[in-house]
Amino acid sequence: MEYPIPLTASTAPADLLRRNAHLRSRDARHAAVVRARDALERGLASYFYDEDFVRVTAPIITSSDCEGAGEVFRIVADADAADAEPQRDASTASADAASAAPHAKPGFWSGLPAYLTVSAQLHLEALAHGLARVWTTGPSFRAEGSATNRHLAEFWMCEAEMGTSGGAGALDEVMTAAEGSIRAAMRNADARFLVGDEDMLAVLREIASSAEPWERITYDEAMRRLMTRHMTAAFAVPPCWGDQLASEHERWLAVGGPLFVTDYPATGKPFYMRVNEAEQGTARQTVACFDLLVPRIGELVGGSLREERADVLQARMRELGVAEGPLRWYVHDLRRFGCAPHGGFGLGVERLLSWVTETENLRDCVTFPRTKGPVRF
Repeated sequence: MEYPIPLTASTAPADLLRRNAHLRSRDARHAAVVRARDALERGLASYFYDEDFVRVTAPIITSSDCEGAGEVFRIVADADAADAEPQRDASTASADAASAAPHAKPGFWSGLPAYLTVSAQLHLEALAHGLARVWTTGPSFRAEGSATNRHLAEFWMCEAEMGTSGGAGALDEVMTAAEGSIRAAMRNADARFLVGDEDMLAVLREIASSAEPWERITYDEAMRRLMTRHMTAAFAVPPCWGDQLASEHERWLAVGGPLFVTDYPATGKPFYMRVNEAEQGTARQTVACFDLLVPRIGELVGGSLREERADVLQARMRELGVAEGPLRWYVHDLRRFGCAPHGGFGLGVERLLSWVTETENLRDCVTFPRTKGPVRF
């Protein structure tokens, strides 16, 4: 049998390597990407250790959709089907079913839905109330059919949750932690960046080591910049206050380097983000959140302060149509038994790797990527 990957090329075409994922680690560039990921994750771990975060684990099987977007994988256990008695013939089936009904075994999940996790955040919040600062890395799953180069059905998130001062600078405290963790990861992976040229490597080193904090602007300021730009060089998606930023908007805003955008409109944002008091109940209501945008990639990190006020949280859930049932432990217990001001963020590991190694497609940041379609490996 002929070896499917050319031995004469320094690196094989991406589509050929994807078709032969079980051999992909033998390609020099992909092997270097895997090593870069290892270095980035060790840098993250070192930062959190130095900053007194406790590394914890969070469940992969959950009872709710954290983000409320509905793009979740539901888990149905094979045992549920195996418990059913096979029908022997039509004459006895109905009698057997009637006699067995009172003694029928409950399903594996006792008749309740179970899902693959979208985010560890809600569980991290529970842990943070006892440990103050926690972090984890783990897989997340989105049942999203997007075929873009920025999406995977299975991806890894580095997530952190921390107590804050609760004052005007609380969101800045969370952004500082996000920035510090990424800088530490980049410095640890410096020699493995795999960039195309020395100029780009110099840019990444400057981003990682600069003494100047990364720029922070509000959503309002981002919209002003986008609208000014749109008047001279139109975007495909016109910027409009109240809309989420399009990918082209994010990339343009971050063309000069990493940029935090804060205080987005509450519309379209998850129920757990803390409502800013100044605009509470108005048409321009915003939430205390941020996205970190980076060159070429766009959004790399999303984070927010969490709503610690039970009455505001419940009102927001009613407004968004989020059922309290599966989240009662989160909505009621975490607040009535003591809820300090806190916030956190989630960092897409593959997106960070894509940025620092100039790997355009996230499917090439994972040896065995999972996207919509058949699972071969």
